Amino acid sequence: MQLQEFINKAREKREKRIKVAQIEIKDIGLVEFQRPVEKDFVAYMNKINGSSRTIIEHLGKNEEGEDLKREIQEPEDMGMILKASTEFVYKTCSFFRAKELRDEVTDGNYFSIPSLFLETTEIMDLASKIMDKFEIQEEKAKDEEDLKN
Repeated sequence: MQLQEFINKAREKREKRIKVAQIEIKDIGLVEFQRPVEKDFVAYMNKINGSSRTIIEHLGKNEEGEDLKREIQEPEDMGMILKASTEFVYKTCSFFRAKELRDEVTDGNYFSIPSLFLETTEIMDLASKIMDKFEIQEEKAKDEEDLKN
């Protein structure tokens, strides 16, 4: 592969990414979200991953006598998960960043704006939907696989 071919393929890949998506919010309707920038995605995932622990559940033995086990991610700090989700939702939705809403926040914590309109579970669910809608985790897995090859 030549340098120009590499550049063209990288640009083409970037252009194919979903940049804007409509996501349904219960009792509100379809709301537009923008693709999170890389640093926001990484910060969100670091906070989410740092807020859980891995539990290994032993399921017994298989026919060959090998141990069967399953790994389960269990949230440890729901407050941290909520905070990370709220910030992530704020950063990906221009409605939440609108000046009219920021003017209503007296303590300067603009990241809390989604919590003024949405319930806790809605915020965490919405952050997950944003990840799914923009296929971010699938892209990361594909990029890692491409690097291996």
